[in-house]
Amino acid sequence: MAKAKKKTAVPFHFIIIGVILIILAITFIILILKQTPTTSENNLVTNKPLDNAKTAEEGADSNKEEPGEIFNPEADFIETVNNLETAIATTAGASLITAAGKVVNEKGQVVHNNALPMTDFAPKLSEPVDPESLLAGTVKLQADANGFTPAEFTVKTEEPVTLSLTSIGVGSRLLFENQALIALELPVPADYTMAKTFNAPAPGRYVFFQDMPGRTNQKGVMIVTD
Repeated sequence: MAKAKKKTAVPFHFIIIGVILIILAITFIILILKQTPTTSENNLVTNKPLDNAKTAEEGADSNKEEPGEIFNPEADFIETVNNLETAIATTAGASLITAAGKVVNEKGQVVHNNALPMTDFAPKLSEPVDPESLLAGTVKLQADANGFTPAEFTVKTEEPVTLSLTSIGVGSRLLFENQALIALELPVPADYTMAKTFNAPAPGRYVFFQDMPGRTNQKGVMIVTD
């Protein structure tokens, strides 16, 4: 009489490996589900009504510029002014100033002093301009091989400011030491005048310097008062 064939048992270590693989697969699926993007709550634009006062307050808080932080249009609050009919530019090619005193780009979006220079959310560098044609109230600086003149000026916090720089004989690049004012750089070729318009930051003393080889020790101060 023939003997029945004995069933071959699955090796124990194969079972352990199988269980581990199943656990890893489940863990991987959970991680993928957690990383699925949801509707952004940070990139708010004011061309749609805010739900309530709390939402508006949270938006204003997120719009504050902290030292060392660079404005990120992908995540930071964007304020938009819809009516630009009364907005003006104090200098050709510079950013606009609304009737409420906010400095905006051509789309009506409020610009930021800590945005990357030359981007839509940074104050715009004007075209070359005759310094004699600048409007009254413009802060006029000159720079030559010896430094800035004047080396100090005062503005009021949150007020729109047009700052012009005339380079005499040498090229200049005015740059603020505070990273929160990175967008206010003024690069001006020799014997030209250019300007930027921006809202003055929080009260304090802000040092600017000549970002040119051999002249970085040439400095000045912007004093911002209440």
